[in-house]
Amino acid sequence: MPRAGVAKKTNLISVKIFGQEDGRVSDFLEGFNWAVNNITEEKRQEMSVISVSATAQTRESINRAVEEAYRQGVLTVAAAGNFNRDAKYWSPGSAPNAVTVGSIGRSHSRSAFSNWGELVDIFAPGEDVKSAWIGNNQDAGIHSGTSMATPHISGLILYLKSIIPYRMKTPASSVHELMKLATNGDVRDAMGSANLIGFNGNGVVIFADD
Repeated sequence: MPRAGVAKKTNLISVKIFGQEDGRVSDFLEGFNWAVNNITEEKRQEMSVISVSATAQTRESINRAVEEAYRQGVLTVAAAGNFNRDAKYWSPGSAPNAVTVGSIGRSHSRSAFSNWGELVDIFAPGEDVKSAWIGNNQDAGIHSGTSMATPHISGLILYLKSIIPYRMKTPASSVHELMKLATNGDVRDAMGSANLIGFNGNGVVIFADD
């Protein structure tokens, strides 16, 4: 599949954490910790994120791993989940310092499947999204879910890091810039979530504070 998406120049490193359609917590932790170590050993914290399009019922071990990554300078962007329930019941999105992403459709309504609640930080398109798929290196598919919304935000953060790296050196400053640029108040039926939609600043807005 040709390069497409929010941040076309991003270098993607895929980490397999599932054998089939589901997996074990230990598999998730092994893959997640490998990604953190890969980033920190190569000192890429300022230019990287970990994007997690997977959920499990809330596990303290998963959330601790996300928090430890944050302390090491690595930001995690996580799917809120597709159960139309409070996101606090799912990991890694329930980790305090994850950027937890809900899904909206074309009308900016929260997707019927998208989890919600005060732990959902931001929304992005997650319905009928064309993306790379698993058949071969050229394969693509059209799918819906917070797992499709999450890469929009991961890519947006990386795009912004390439434009204003001096304002996004840490996880905290990266989240600050993401939220500052987000469109406020346009999500219908946000259900207690942050009513924010990821926005790239359209060029001009990004440099308003410089």
